[in-house]
Amino acid sequence: MKFQNQVIEKSQELFFKYGLKSITMDDLAREMAISKKTLYASFNNKQEIINIITIKLIEEHERDCVEIEKNASNAIEEILIYVNSVKSIFQQFNYRITYEMKKYYSESWDILKNYKKEFLLQKVKNNLKRGVKEGLYRDNLNVEIISSLRMEQMKIISNSVLFLSTNINKIDVSRELFFQILYGMSTIKGHRLINKYLDIEEEE
Repeated sequence: MKFQNQVIEKSQELFFKYGLKSITMDDLAREMAISKKTLYASFNNKQEIINIITIKLIEEHERDCVEIEKNASNAIEEILIYVNSVKSIFQQFNYRITYEMKKYYSESWDILKNYKKEFLLQKVKNNLKRGVKEGLYRDNLNVEIISSLRMEQMKIISNSVLFLSTNINKIDVSRELFFQILYGMSTIKGHRLINKYLDIEEEE
C-alpha cells in the first residue's frame, strides 16, 4: 500500500505541474526510478491513476465541507470559513486539468462532474436553506437560482480565458463575486453578522 500511495503522490505532483496528457506511464516509471513492469503490476493504466487522484481529492474536500457544516454556528460562519480556509475543488482541478480530463479522461471527468452536481450543489443549497431559517438570508430568495450562481462563481477561479488580458488576481475576483452574492442574498441581520466576522466597522 505504501508503494501505491507513493505512486499516487508523485503522479499528482507531475500531472498538476505538467498536465494530464503530457505525462506518460514511462515518465512516471522513470520519475519513480522503477520499471514499467513494476508500475503496471499495481495500476492498469494512467486512467486508473487519474481516477484514484480525483477520488482522493474529492474525499478530502468532502470531509472539509462536512466538518465545517457541523462546527459552524450559523450559515454565514459556515460559508465564510469555507471561503477563507478551504481550497475549493475548482482550485484543485484548474482549467487545464479539467479541460484535459474532459477531453481525454472521461471516466475521471464523470467522477468530478457528478461530485459537483450531487454533493457540492446540495451543500450550497443546504447552506441557503439554513441561512433562511436563521433569518440571515432573505426568505424570498430563489434557492435554485442562487445555488447555480454560487456554483458558477466558484468555477471562475479555474477559467483562464477570463484573465488572458488582465493582471487581476483570480482569487481576488472570485472573492469579490462571492461577497456580491453573499451581501445580496442576506438580510440586514445577515449583513451585520458578515461585517462582524470581517471586522468591518458599521456607520452609526
